[in-house]
Amino acid sequence: MMDEQENLNGKTLRWISLLLLAGSIICCLLARPKPEDLNDAQASYSSAQSTYEGAKEKIYKSSPLSKENAQTDLRQAERAAMTYVDKGIKLALGGCKDQKDFANHQSEMAKLIGDSATVDLYQFNGADEEVANAPKTFKFYLNGKKTTTRMGFSKVDDIKAAKLYVIADYWTNTGKENMSLLTFNYDLENMKVNSCDIQQFDDLNLTGNNF
Repeated sequence: MMDEQENLNGKTLRWISLLLLAGSIICCLLARPKPEDLNDAQASYSSAQSTYEGAKEKIYKSSPLSKENAQTDLRQAERAAMTYVDKGIKLALGGCKDQKDFANHQSEMAKLIGDSATVDLYQFNGADEEVANAPKTFKFYLNGKKTTTRMGFSKVDDIKAAKLYVIADYWTNTGKENMSLLTFNYDLENMKVNSCDIQQFDDLNLTGNNF
């Protein structure tokens, strides 16, 4: 009788063990991720990684340490400076009809090309002695519609003292052509003229037909 009881208990334990093993296998199978779930997880990771790399590159490019960003800023500053100088020169050389008009625009021209260049170019609107002593109604003799400029910066080593070279081509109302070389020392950080040297082409002793 005792042996039969022991056999029954042994069979019961084996069945319980088998049931527990089967339950464990079923749980493992149910917990195993589906192939599509793995694909979704991989895609999400790749997307997050791509977003991170893109954000990192954007942050670097916007950093002052980025050479690409520094070069872009420099080119933009140069273009802005040349736009200002072009406007100032054209206003000073033929853009004003008389002394009164020139006086009304003098502060604007000073901001664009500096005080020194404004005063010097003022004299080009007529004979020195005429302009200096003329009444406010004195008519300037330059034809502003024909004034043109060609310009460019040399290699910039100091953004606060960049060299900008400008060739200004302007005409009198009688049809005489005049050309001048203007050399600006330009502060590209604060967008202002430090100084300007002006030479008329007649004074440069140029040879050849390059101009």
